[in-house]
Amino acid sequence: MRKGLFIMAQDQRVVDAIRPMDSEGVLAEVLAGPKGGALFFKPDGSQSIAPLRLMQQKRVVAVDFIQKPAPLVSDLVKEVLAKYAPRALFRSVVLVDPGSGIQASYWLLERPLVHCLAGQTEFFPDGTCKSLVVDPAKAGKHPFLKIGGLREDVTIVQLGVAESLLRREVAGIRFTKVQLQISEEERWG
Repeated sequence: MRKGLFIMAQDQRVVDAIRPMDSEGVLAEVLAGPKGGALFFKPDGSQSIAPLRLMQQKRVVAVDFIQKPAPLVSDLVKEVLAKYAPRALFRSVVLVDPGSGIQASYWLLERPLVHCLAGQTEFFPDGTCKSLVVDPAKAGKHPFLKIGGLREDVTIVQLGVAESLLRREVAGIRFTKVQLQISEEERWG
């Protein structure tokens, strides 16, 4: 029996969700890492990033997952993900708005980059994904990952991770079931 995979995305229905600015490109540089891919295993010592400013908003709602400019998760989500991937690397990020005094702590989620697109994946002429299909064999047993080969930044989580997060009533996260590649044996067997 095949288990499901889900896209973990920020819920865009939360209109006043906290929004960080990354005008200096700090998060993009950290995620690029020394070899062009995110560091996934914990090095010695603490990992933190200089404070980032928040976009000015009249009202701010703290959500448990911020998708852009880079994937940021709350303490609650970090705790759940760390149970599934104890060696995962999370970097502390503080979001601040000096004008209002708002300050929020998040964790930069560094995911392994996995090229797991199936041949059935379809693209628009501009190269963005039209219909995502994942090869579960290529995705492996990673509890969460970033799909390689896409222009979009897509985070995938295993069914157990999605269920654990939903049981904790996280705010601002949507899960969408991923279409998995069907092998010839499964199709005709």
